[in-house]
Amino acid sequence: IEITYNDNSKKTIYIPLSIMRGEKNFDNYNFVDILPDWEWVNQTYRLDIDNSKNIKSIIIDPSEKLADVNPENNKVFYK
Repeated sequence: IEITYNDNSKKTIYIPLSIMRGEKNFDNYNFVDILPDWEWVNQTYRLDIDNSKNIKSIIIDPSEKLADVNPENNKVFYK
């Protein structure tokens, strides 16, 4: 998940799957939060986003590497 704030700063949130048995390496990335594993059998995953800074947009799968039948609903833009 990539969050862009109104000041154009960005934050990346990574949610690993429990069946992966580990996380990706994020040494070359800034502002990455690694959250608890998502049990793949659960249909939902809840996370709380700090909105003390105004959010400009939220994008799920910004790299567009995941299989997705409707990638158009992966982006939310706020005014």
